[in-house]
Amino acid sequence: MNITAAIGDQRSAALVILARAPELGLVKTRLAADLGAERTLAVYRHLLTMVADLAAQWSGPVTLETTGAESAWLGSGLEHLPRRVQPAGGLGTRIRAGLEHGLQLAPHAVIIGTDCPALRLSHLHDVAAGLQTQAVAFGPAEDGGYWSVGVSTAAVIPLVTAEELPWSETSLLAVSRQRLAAAGIGYYLGPTLADCDTVTDLQQAIAAGVLHAIPD
Repeated sequence: MNITAAIGDQRSAALVILARAPELGLVKTRLAADLGAERTLAVYRHLLTMVADLAAQWSGPVTLETTGAESAWLGSGLEHLPRRVQPAGGLGTRIRAGLEHGLQLAPHAVIIGTDCPALRLSHLHDVAAGLQTQAVAFGPAEDGGYWSVGVSTAAVIPLVTAEELPWSETSLLAVSRQRLAAAGIGYYLGPTLADCDTVTDLQQAIAAGVLHAIPD
């Protein structure tokens, strides 16, 4: 990796983190259905510390788009970041608001969530670098969605955040790419990583060494 180029890519991109406050019974409900609320909260807190580590290494602006109680952020590792409350509406609406805000902070904006334990700084570098040549960059997820989307111009935001997109479905990335291609807009695909939404995902992440085991 060209370190100088990577730092330049970071500085040209705002990192926007979309996250729910770590509150018992309100996070990662699919995982909690099998794991229980307390252990799930422990997993989520661990994921937040991993995201906080990435944020600390990012050379460009970083901002947190949140829901939930402000007090719950204390001790999360992210409490020092500028925070904005996510708008009401679906995931597309919330991503749109985050990307629009990111473009107020830097020429490019990259948004991530907190569901990807395999995510490392090099992966974010890759997505940010893609925005040097393309209007949109995705970090594909193994489940057919994406762990990140970045934009280099506000003009493309409506295309990648429309509420009619199949949010939380396995066809999300494919449909998003089709919409961009139909509009004649180029995009970049970064590395494919796995999200952690179910007990099986959690077990695989622990087995792969990208997430620590959570005590009973």
